[in-house]
Amino acid sequence: MLASRMTANIVFYQQSQRWIWGLDIYKSVRSSGDNWGPVQNLGAVINSSYNEETPFILKNGKRLYFSSFGHDNMVDTIFTMPK
Repeated sequence: MLASRMTANIVFYQQSQRWIWGLDIYKSVRSSGDNWGPVQNLGAVINSSYNEETPFILKNGKRLYFSSFGHDNMVDTIFTMPK
């Protein structure tokens, strides 16, 4: 996971805390300096009961791209970044 000093949001995927198996996408928001807020699961709109992984946010911070095996078997699903 890598974040630059100009990044206000960081997104990453890890083992789901909701399921015994599977990957979910999480985010954290920079609160100040090098401090980050709590990790938040992006929820059921983004995370299905299947794997979601490889998230990427556009520079404007408004579009989230990721791979999913649970959104109608679509890969490279695009969502507006949740606030």
